[in-house]
Amino acid sequence: MRDRTVWVMVSLVWLCLAAGCGRSKSSVADQTDPDSVASDQVSGTDLQGDVAVPSDQSDDDSAEPNDLAAGDLETPDVSTDVEGDVEPPDTTPDASLKPTWLDDTTADFPSMLSEVGIYPTMTDRSTVDPRLVFYEPRFPLWTDGALKSRHIYLPPGTKIDNSTKQWSFPDGTALFKHFEFPGQPVETRILRKRNGQWNTTVYQWNSEGTEAMRVTSDLPISVTIEGHSDLKYRIPNSAQCELCHGTNATFIIGFDELRLNHKIDAYEKKQIEHFADLGMFEKPLPVPLEDVTGKDSATILAKGYLHGNCAHCHNAKGINSSMNLRHDMIEASVYNKPTDGGGTAGIRLVPKDPEGSTLFIATVRWGTDEGIKNMPFIGVSKTDPSLEKILSDWINGMCADSGDCTNGDACVYGTCCKDANDDKVCD
Repeated sequence: MRDRTVWVMVSLVWLCLAAGCGRSKSSVADQTDPDSVASDQVSGTDLQGDVAVPSDQSDDDSAEPNDLAAGDLETPDVSTDVEGDVEPPDTTPDASLKPTWLDDTTADFPSMLSEVGIYPTMTDRSTVDPRLVFYEPRFPLWTDGALKSRHIYLPPGTKIDNSTKQWSFPDGTALFKHFEFPGQPVETRILRKRNGQWNTTVYQWNSEGTEAMRVTSDLPISVTIEGHSDLKYRIPNSAQCELCHGTNATFIIGFDELRLNHKIDAYEKKQIEHFADLGMFEKPLPVPLEDVTGKDSATILAKGYLHGNCAHCHNAKGINSSMNLRHDMIEASVYNKPTDGGGTAGIRLVPKDPEGSTLFIATVRWGTDEGIKNMPFIGVSKTDPSLEKILSDWINGMCADSGDCTNGDACVYGTCCKDANDDKVCD
């Protein structure tokens, strides 16, 4: 009996080490709920009433934003050999692991989160099923300062098709995003691909933090956050989740080349490189990897924030296609550009004048102009306190015309350039 016990323990330890993802680290505050899309993009619903969305959406966007509050959940352990290379995961089935919802790729969402099998112990959310891979996107979404942890699951023997910027995920892929405030778990959102379509659902945690029940309401649910009387936190329903995910280039927000192209404490390499070492991609990683560019750190930070928090709705096929807030399209879409909505007329971005820029007013100065809609209009109940400085530094650092530049440089969309091509992008 002792030998069998030792064998089981060794098998479990080896599986966890090989997967390198048995522990999770809470991210910082970001935001997953985003903005909106037309209802005719919804292709159907599953038997449980969850929105099912075609997986093969294509466009030229990608998007799931800048964390403000740090969590302290433990980071995943990463197994390495003597040369520091990540060992490939052991995919040998372990008979000691009890089958869960993850193993049945045709199963509907269960009524209780404990039946999904994310957390072996529901009250210990720092430990997850060892088959889940922890990730933390760069430029995370703001969600009222909630702490977040994120994981992805790929069925055994499957890979992500990364042959284009719009990654395609295999059936059975599941992504988990957990939201909580200190001592108060609030919600856990799940996206799962089944029969070629993405299905979404949300689980609301009980006040004891011991279980979460699946949300079936057609309306968002208001939650009181202890110690935060200023928050009007709302858990979205599945249709609201689709509003933002459905306007993105791919249904998945945040798990993409741009957002994974950075280093976190959990891994020795950049996340995307670590995942490539684990064999998660069909193709080699492109060179160079997609990144946010700019003349200085203030520009990169502002463009990254807007991409992460806004581009899933504000893109070429989004609800406001005239204002494309992808990182590589932002300046051309907002710099000295007039608004085109039905509200107060104005200029989206006035160089050196944040308070005169409707982009700044809509995202920072909520309620100060009745004709300017608060943004984002879904998923948050208060503005991100870090955003005022992020946008102010960027806007104040822009040139207004060539008179702000030296050596005869031209002012192109707020940046002094020695030369520019026909598209007014600095060489």
